[in-house]
This record gives sequence, C-alpha cells and structure tokens, in this order.
Amino acid sequence: MATLSTTDKAALQSAIDLMVRGTAYETPLADDVIVRLAPLADSPTFAPWGYTKGRVYEVFRDNPVTSLILFAVTCGEAAGTVTEAQASRMREASKLMTLTTAYERPFDATVAEVLSSVAEETGFLTKGGFMEAIRDRPVSTMLQWALLLGS
Repeated sequence: MATLSTTDKAALQSAIDLMVRGTAYETPLADDVIVRLAPLADSPTFAPWGYTKGRVYEVFRDNPVTSLILFAVTCGEAAGTVTEAQASRMREASKLMTLTTAYERPFDATVAEVLSSVAEETGFLTKGGFMEAIRDRPVSTMLQWALLLGS
C-alpha cells in the first residue's frame, strides 16, 4: 500500500494551514486552497481519478463536499488505513450528495452523521467531535482527516 508522498502531504498541509492559520475561508471553498490541491492530480495516489489540474479545480469548486469525501477515501485506500467496509460507507455518503437531496453548503447533517462513525473508527475524532468540527470547519476538517488517512 502506498501512502501519500512527502510532496502530496506538503501540498495538503499547505492547504490546511491556509485555512487554519491563514486567511482562506472554509465555505465556499477558497480558490487559494483549491490551487494548492490541484497539483495532487499528478500524484500516483490520485491517478485513478484521471483528472487534470484544471479538472481538479473545477470539481472542488463545484462540488466541494462530494470531492472532499472522495479525496479522503482515496487517501485512506492508498495507505490502507480504511477497511473496505469503511470505504464503502464513505462512498455511500458521497452518493447521498449526488443522488439525493443532500446539499453541499453547509455540510449536510445526514452525510456528516454517516461519516462520523468512520471518523471515529479510524481514530480521527469522536462522532460528536466530528459533527462539531464539520459544522464549524468543514473543509479543513475533511482535509485533516484525509491527511491522517493518507499517512
């Protein structure tokens, strides 16, 4: 299993820092943050996505929550830090975003609830902690989780 490369981790941490310590806003997803994530399109971890940097930019801009969920599950699968069942539940949460009435902004509570149990199982945050973090800092929380899963 391949974990995120040092370069990938640095790009991801840079995006997180821009929101947590910098001036980027959480919602809508700041262009500066997306620009820092776009180079990950060249990473072997994200090769199965088949996206160019420009496409990564569009996907995160237009569907931030769906993209963040799939981003986190991709990191976890690449590193082997999520089980098949956990990855399946995460993908089901992303499907709620595209196939039902779940909404992207703010982070849909039903989707967050599905993800909260996986977040707890993977040692990221407790269910309640995850729900609070998603409510207050949805993008940086998902990126921090992706970084943990990919390490």
